[in-house]
Amino acid sequence: MTPRLGAPLSLLAAFLLLFSLGCSTGGGGDDPTLSVAVSRQPTIPGQGTRVFVSAEACQNCHGAIYADFRQTGHPYKLNKVVNGQMPTYPYSSIAGALERITGAVNSLGAPQSYADVSYVIGGFGWKARWMDRNGFIVTGTGVQYNLDDGSMSAYNAAQVDKKYDCGECHTTGWRPFDAALNPNRQDNLPGMEGTFHSTGVQCEACHGLGGIHVATMNKADIVRKATPRTKAELEAADQAYGRAIACSECHTRDGERNHANGYVSPANAAGFAGVGGRIMAAGGLIQHHEQFDELLAIDPDNTAAGSTRMASFQTAKFTCTACHDQHKVTIYKPGTPGRVGGGPGVKSSNADCMTCHPNNDPAQSKHPAMAHLNCIDCHMPKMVKSATSRKSGGAVPVNIGDIKTHIFRINLSKTDASQFTADGKFAYPYLTAQFACHQCHDGTRAHDRTDRNESGFDFH
Repeated sequence: MTPRLGAPLSLLAAFLLLFSLGCSTGGGGDDPTLSVAVSRQPTIPGQGTRVFVSAEACQNCHGAIYADFRQTGHPYKLNKVVNGQMPTYPYSSIAGALERITGAVNSLGAPQSYADVSYVIGGFGWKARWMDRNGFIVTGTGVQYNLDDGSMSAYNAAQVDKKYDCGECHTTGWRPFDAALNPNRQDNLPGMEGTFHSTGVQCEACHGLGGIHVATMNKADIVRKATPRTKAELEAADQAYGRAIACSECHTRDGERNHANGYVSPANAAGFAGVGGRIMAAGGLIQHHEQFDELLAIDPDNTAAGSTRMASFQTAKFTCTACHDQHKVTIYKPGTPGRVGGGPGVKSSNADCMTCHPNNDPAQSKHPAMAHLNCIDCHMPKMVKSATSRKSGGAVPVNIGDIKTHIFRINLSKTDASQFTADGKFAYPYLTAQFACHQCHDGTRAHDRTDRNESGFDFH
């Protein structure tokens, strides 16, 4: 149920709330901006007092969930540098990476220490980038640190003084810079293209403003399941400040709506009326943060038609939480070094898959060599690139990314050449043998198959 966002807190309730929260700076990478005094919250004309209470307030009643959530990547999408100290993370580290920056083209050049850095973008899981003292993203030929292999790579090497406009999905309480609606920049930094309440994706990014819920303790006063914000809400005087953001608004690329494009996504401009979009690709792999687009499965040759999924899939399975516990880590396993996947926040075992697909147990496969496989080995190959990629071995090398795809559907009747559009900008909503099979069947083993006819072989 949508919370009563317009209802102001009483002065007494606000005072008690402020007194109970204090100003803890947290630890283990917690940003001190997470605890913000209620009195500092803005008043939106016609909306009453709109109050963020911070993730730490949620911890008071939801301690176990909060502890799990702090082990995920969401809170670390953007990290403020405090007192010149490098941010820290639950599983990963960026120690020594800043000193390896080369070829920076921004006006201030490469930061020499964290005293020259205002914020760090990411650092959990895949990669890290830095923002200079003026809030501009450090761009150049060797400015991105990749956690997988410790390499440095390019980022927007031709763009000088790139502004940070990613706050819609990297922060909590983002309001884009607008001369009329929000003529402000975070910390008064010229490179910041807006303002926010908290760094990272915190509880209230997905659940909406928590002030009323904390005061009333009524579950009707907090968003339990967010629905995508409308264009009208985003264009309103408050710029949808404090409204809960749905997964589909950020886990999309072609469906991105922002202040710069007038909240009309490229997919909308191409004829699709909904949230999300086509599956964008580059360099022979799908680009990252497109999980919703992969689930949506739009045919890029017929964008206006929308999803190609069966109605039963859309109604029964078309939700992230069918497989994910959004409050728990997915890519790391507690006590296991490295980004190994299969963490407590994801259902990835064959038993999990067979909850919906009971007749497709690989252990019962008519192909004995497949009995040891997991469903996701074939249906979720690493076809997406966030930071690094590599080539498989064999006579015809296959691109291998660093994130598993969420397309799932395999179509062996399609040739490898039909995985992407002719210009390489979009992926079709199915997996060809190139990715579903040939990352393993790469032509180097006697059991490799060249038959792509699905009807000629009963895999399950």
